[in-house]
Amino acid sequence: MSCVPELRFKEFNGEWEEKELCEVSNINPNSSDLPDNFIYIDLESVESGILKQKNEIQKENAPSRAQRVLEQGNILFQTVRPYQKNNLFFDYDDDFYVSSTGYAQLRAIDNPNFLFQIIHLGKFVIEVLKKCTGTSYPAINSTDLKKIKVNIPKLEEQEKIANFLSKIDEKITILENKLELWNSYKKGVMQQLFSQQLRFKDENGNSYPDWESFELNKIADTFTGLFGKTKEDFGEGSPFITYKSIFDNVKIDVSKLEYVNVSSSEKQNNVQYGDIFFTTSSETPDEVGMASVFLDDVKNCYLNSFCFGFRLKDRNNFSPEFLGYFFRSPIVRNEIKKIGTRKY
Repeated sequence: MSCVPELRFKEFNGEWEEKELCEVSNINPNSSDLPDNFIYIDLESVESGILKQKNEIQKENAPSRAQRVLEQGNILFQTVRPYQKNNLFFDYDDDFYVSSTGYAQLRAIDNPNFLFQIIHLGKFVIEVLKKCTGTSYPAINSTDLKKIKVNIPKLEEQEKIANFLSKIDEKITILENKLELWNSYKKGVMQQLFSQQLRFKDENGNSYPDWESFELNKIADTFTGLFGKTKEDFGEGSPFITYKSIFDNVKIDVSKLEYVNVSSSEKQNNVQYGDIFFTTSSETPDEVGMASVFLDDVKNCYLNSFCFGFRLKDRNNFSPEFLGYFFRSPIVRNEIKKIGTRKY
């Protein structure tokens, strides 16, 4: 089966050819013996397609899954939970590297950069997922992976497309690096602002009054999220704020609200403009009690059952937006962590 792409560089014509993945790459080629010392790449080493951790280990201490000796230009395709698309284009030559069998090792026959783009297409991932087994950790074996079909042009067109997309990836990387720097800068400024090492002045150049201390229960009331719901209640109905929306953002993004059926006879707590929400649990104590503020007016909106709300008794003296940042500041987060690590 062949195909012609809708968008194409003008110098190319003709159909692309449909091939099985094993026809365009060598999958899990026979690896040589493990080197005495090497950097081990497992599923935790890669984040958003970038090698974040370089864990050097010795051959005698190597886990049984350390089997794939890598070469420059290899592609690591995540076979466990492939929908995460956390694959890696391996472009290192300064050390010996070995990957976990949680990845399939691909050696492209033609252009590896083009193949790397292909395996991230939604169509490709859907076909992979169809052949996965398991529910909590769906995975595909190498035999089934080899049979996944892809559409491939001639080598010259592969190179043209790969070069074009690589330039876009480079620009994305530059922007991501800038974002990381801004986030680091923001974290440092928050530390200074909320510890009062750094203070603003008013328009006349005068200092603002000293900060006051309050116990939280004196300035606000707490309320709970949804209760008594089953999975059949979700998917339609009234909007509600998810755990992830609170955990990920200092301000609730109303475009990411989800829906739940709430009957008129139920006594559930509605959320209001200015409410601040906290997560009650997380996988690690360091992430307990993440806060987010609600700065929209949404009728009949609710809170998920894994968080609680914090409603100011008097908004005339407090800015909800300020408190949203305040509760996420390092000085407050450190206090919350202490509570989160207590054992009862």
